[in-house]
Amino acid sequence: MKTVKTKMLVLTFVWALLPVSLLSAQSEKKVLTLEDYGRWNRITSTSLSDDGEWISYGYQPLEGDQTLYIKNLDTEKIYEIFCGSGPVFSQDGLWAAYRLSKPTAKPKKEDKEKPAEPEKIVPGVQLLNLQTGEKYTFENASSFQFSPRSDFLALRKPKTDREAEHQGSDLILHNLRTHLDLNIGNVGSFQFNIKGTLMAYTIDAENKAGNGIFIMVLETGQLRPLDTDEAEYAQLTWDDQGREETLKYGYKGTALAVLKGNTKENFTQKENVLMVFTALDVPRHYKIVCDPATDEGFPDNMVLSEKARLSWSEDNSRVFCAIKEQEPEPEKLDEPVANVDVWHWKDERIQSVQMRRASRDRNFTYQAVFNLNNRRFVRLTDDNMQSITLTQDGKFGIGRNDKPYIADVNWGGAPADYYRVNIANGERKLFVEALGRSMGLSPDDRNYLYLKEKQLWVYNLDTEQTVNISQSAPVNFVNVDDDHPYEKPAFGLAGWTKDGQAVIVNHRYDLWRLELDGSKAANITAGVGEREAIRFRYTNLDRQERFIDTDKPLLLSMYGQWTKKSGYARLSIGSEPEEIIYLDKSIGRLSKAKNADKIIFTMQTFVDFPDYYVSDVNFENMVKITDANPQQAEYAWSPGRVLIDYENSRGVRLQGTLALPAGYEEGKKYPMIIYFYEKMSQNHHSYSNPSF
Repeated sequence: MKTVKTKMLVLTFVWALLPVSLLSAQSEKKVLTLEDYGRWNRITSTSLSDDGEWISYGYQPLEGDQTLYIKNLDTEKIYEIFCGSGPVFSQDGLWAAYRLSKPTAKPKKEDKEKPAEPEKIVPGVQLLNLQTGEKYTFENASSFQFSPRSDFLALRKPKTDREAEHQGSDLILHNLRTHLDLNIGNVGSFQFNIKGTLMAYTIDAENKAGNGIFIMVLETGQLRPLDTDEAEYAQLTWDDQGREETLKYGYKGTALAVLKGNTKENFTQKENVLMVFTALDVPRHYKIVCDPATDEGFPDNMVLSEKARLSWSEDNSRVFCAIKEQEPEPEKLDEPVANVDVWHWKDERIQSVQMRRASRDRNFTYQAVFNLNNRRFVRLTDDNMQSITLTQDGKFGIGRNDKPYIADVNWGGAPADYYRVNIANGERKLFVEALGRSMGLSPDDRNYLYLKEKQLWVYNLDTEQTVNISQSAPVNFVNVDDDHPYEKPAFGLAGWTKDGQAVIVNHRYDLWRLELDGSKAANITAGVGEREAIRFRYTNLDRQERFIDTDKPLLLSMYGQWTKKSGYARLSIGSEPEEIIYLDKSIGRLSKAKNADKIIFTMQTFVDFPDYYVSDVNFENMVKITDANPQQAEYAWSPGRVLIDYENSRGVRLQGTLALPAGYEEGKKYPMIIYFYEKMSQNHHSYSNPSF
C-alpha cells in the first residue's frame, strides 16, 4: 500500500470510472445497466429461533415481492414462502408465524423463482409447523403473538367497520395442541403475562355494551371478569410487561393496571380512574382505585391520561401514570376558521419549530405516580421540569429542566439542570447545572453518570455525593476528533460492572475500568488498542444482561483504524485480548440464539454482498446461509478498493478509499470522481447495492 503525502483538502472517498466502451472490450461479462437494478435483493426478516435450530430471512428485490425463507441450520431443510414477511418463532422452536400479503408485481413468464401463483395467496397470517411443514392460514388477520409457553397463537383481525367509534375487533386464540380456535369479539387490547399462565384483555364494543377487563387462565380456559362498565378501558399493563428478567420474582405476572373512563361532555379529555388488580394468581383478587374526583392530592383541572403508558415499579409498590390538562372543546363556528399562525417574540421556540411539534405538544403529558401502600398520588413533572427518567425500583427519578437554556441556539447536546426526585413525595434536589452530556443510570439504580468539564462524574442517588471518576486516569475520555461545533461527547459507555464497584467506559481504542469512588483507573485491554490502532468495544450477546460480569471472559468487537479490518476478540481481565476472528472485511453485529451456542452475522466487502453466516460463539464451524445476489457474477464488477494514506496541510494523518473499475489494469490512467465530506474511509468495505 502506497503512502501519499499531499496538501489536498480532506479526501475521504475516491471512485475511479472506466468508459463503457473500454469496459466492454476488456470483459465478456455484461455491463450493468439501469434495467438490471431490479434484480438486486436486500435481506430482511432475519431472526434465530431460541433453540438455535432455525433461521428466517427474506429476499426483497428492488423490483418485485419478497420471498421469505425459514431454514433448519442442522438439517438444511428449508421452507420458501412467497410474499411472506415479519416471521416470529415460538419459544419452543416448534412453530413459526408470519404475515402474507398480496403480490404487488405480476410475475414474468420466464420467472421461475415464484413458488406460488398470486391468486392462491390469501392475505393474512400463516402458521407453520416446522416439524411437519403443515400450514394454517388465518385470513385477514392483521397481527399475531405467541403465548410465552408456546401453547397458543393469538391473532387480531381488523375492525369490520373502520368508521365505528369503538376500537374493538375479533381476537382469535388458536390452540397449538388441539388446533381449535376461540373467537373473542370486540377486544380492545390484550396481553399475556411473561409466565404464560394468564391472558388479560379489554372489551371495547359498540355503545360500550359489555365493556370491561377480563383475564383468562390459559391452562383451563377459565374466564374471570375483573371489572365491567359502560366505559372505555385503556393502557392495560401487566406488572412484568417488558421485563423478562422479572421471572425470578415469584410475585410478578400477578397484577394488572388499567385506566377506565369516558369523555366528559363539552370537554376534550377523558375523565379516567386508575384501577389496579393484584393477586390474580388466586381466585380472590384485590382491587385498588385511584379516582381523581376524590383524591385530595390530585392536581386541579387535570385528568389521568390514556395518551401515555402505565408502568410498575420493580417491587410492585407503585404504578406510574400520566396526567394532562382538561380542556373545553373549542367553540363551533358556522364560518371557516382562518389559517393564521401567530408568533410572539417571547415564545420559547420559533414558529417553524412550534408547527413541527404541534401534534406532539397536543399529546404531551406529565409524569405522576400512585403509591399503592399509602394510596398517595404524587405529581412528578410540571412545566419547568417536563421529563424524568425513573429508576427500576421506583424509588427515585432523574428530572431534567431545560427551561433556563431553551432559548439558546444549541446543536447536539442541549444543556439542562438535573434533579434527583424522590418518588414517594416528589421532592427535588438539584445535583448538576447546565449539563449537556448525560450518560444514564446504573442498572442497580444507585448512580447517575455524566460528562462535564471534560471529566466523567458519578452522582450517587442514595448518598447524594458526586465523584469525579476519571481524574485518576492518564487519558481523557472526550472524543476530541469529533468535529461538530458543540460540546464534544465522550467515547461512550460499555457498561456497569456486576460487583457494583466500577463502570467500564470506551476510550478511542481501549476499554477502561473506572472505580466509582474515583480511586483507580485501569486499562483492561492492556493498551493493545492504542498500540495497534484497533478499536475494542464490548459486545453483549445476552439480551437480558444488565451488568458486565468481569469474572468471566468478555467478548469484544475489533476494528482496525487504518487497516479497516474487523472481527472479535476474547478478553480475560488481567490479560491482553485474544483474537478470535479478524479479517480484511466488515463483520456485522452478532445476534445469538437465546438458548443455544449459535450466532448469525453478516460479512461484506466492496465486492461481496453482506450475506449471513452462522457459527458458534467462537466463530468455529462457520457456514454461509444466504446468497442473495448470485446474479452479480454475470456482470463486469469492480475488483475492489484500495486505501490511500495522506496528510492534510496541518500534518494530520488521513485516509481515503479508492474504488477500482471493472477491468482495471495497473499503470493505466482513468477518469476519476472525488467525493469528500467529513470522513468516509470507514466505508472501505461497504457493499454498494445498485439502486435507482
